[in-house]
Amino acid sequence: MASDRTTSPVDKQKHLSEVMSQSSEDNNQDHGHFRGHDDAATSHPQLVAQRSQPDDLYAHGKLDGDSQKEKSANPLLSKSRTSRRGNILIISIVGLIVAAGIIVGAVLGVKARRDGANQGHAGNDTSRLLLKGSRLAVTGRRIPGDGFNIRLFYQGGDGKIRMSAYENTEATWQPPVTFGSISARNNTPLTASIDLSYPHFQLYYLNDSSILNGVYLSEDDTSPREDGIGHQPVKIDDESALTSYWPYLVTQDSDSTFRKYTWNGDTYSNQTMRVNGSLGSNLGLVPAIRQYRSPYPTALFYRNSSGYLAQHLFGGDDFADAAIANNSISSMSIAIPEWSAISVMTSSRKASNLTDTYVLYQDKSHAFYVASQVETNSWNVTYLDIADDGSDIACLTEQVGVTESAGSSNVNPDHVWLSSSTDMARCYYQSNNWLREIRLSPTGWDHGPAIPMI
Repeated sequence: MASDRTTSPVDKQKHLSEVMSQSSEDNNQDHGHFRGHDDAATSHPQLVAQRSQPDDLYAHGKLDGDSQKEKSANPLLSKSRTSRRGNILIISIVGLIVAAGIIVGAVLGVKARRDGANQGHAGNDTSRLLLKGSRLAVTGRRIPGDGFNIRLFYQGGDGKIRMSAYENTEATWQPPVTFGSISARNNTPLTASIDLSYPHFQLYYLNDSSILNGVYLSEDDTSPREDGIGHQPVKIDDESALTSYWPYLVTQDSDSTFRKYTWNGDTYSNQTMRVNGSLGSNLGLVPAIRQYRSPYPTALFYRNSSGYLAQHLFGGDDFADAAIANNSISSMSIAIPEWSAISVMTSSRKASNLTDTYVLYQDKSHAFYVASQVETNSWNVTYLDIADDGSDIACLTEQVGVTESAGSSNVNPDHVWLSSSTDMARCYYQSNNWLREIRLSPTGWDHGPAIPMI
């Protein structure tokens, strides 16, 4: 607009050009004005004043005399004064509408940005990064000194498996790593553990044909390698969940019985367990005693055929030291829905070989509760939090057992025993389409930050 005003060849229209210039500048000023204010301009006086201008407005200014005749072929000259004034009025009105539209649109845009900022993480679309209802898996171990690490696995809306890493020495979650080489079925069950004899993270999942697959990776690695369990191959019932705690992996057969896979150093063996649950039950697996060593006394938690939380102990005949054996959770008669998420974690009691056990589950209102057995053989139930509809929950029990210093010929291998500290006791679930953390502290349960998705 500034270029048009300075190059106009018609001096007699100077006043009218100034009027139009002022209108244009006002319009431009309004365009910048809304950024700091929500109030829009009510009118443009100069544009309204044009309605009473006595001079005609042409494409190249006012024409008279011979110039009028010379340009008479211009269709603009054939219009009446009233018609041209009508055009000016229409142009003015259109200009007002356009200016108002720009202002309103900008104000709404500013409001939308402000609202989005107020919503924080929950206002962002995470559907590609996190599949709604994705199964979750978590594992971790203590490292020399006072440190520990955690790996959390989940599935994105694009079907890709992702891993988030946490090192407590840095006290932050790293951006997730996407496993592009893994082809998992949509909403695959997931479970993870660690082989301490050669420290690496182990992840199990199902492919599109529901064949059991596994990958492993070292603590410094982000590229998983194929595990031998997929070479057998073993087809898992479509309704089956997965749960693991090294050296065990448990699945469910189509007849509702459970099947145990055991890593024995160079291959997996499997056998049917003499227990069954409701078909499609979620599962939890934890060490049953503090000194977790061969034959590895372990507790399996599940939903039984009557719809109640139940447990099954295996991995040895002597469970005298297992507190949960003395008072089964079945005695609580905790009824849970068929689809209820189930996860379990344990820590050592301070002065014995017993463990404190925490069983997290979901009721019909999607609220999470914890049934706990702490420094006693009795169970107590406590409300925790509300999660998204269909959310899974994954709780962390530090991996213990034979360490990497134990060779195959070592008859007295070194072990890591279960700690009484609860600094690693934490669970993960979906809330507002984000992954959330809840931690067990000496004073109760505390909410951790949302897990970064990018």
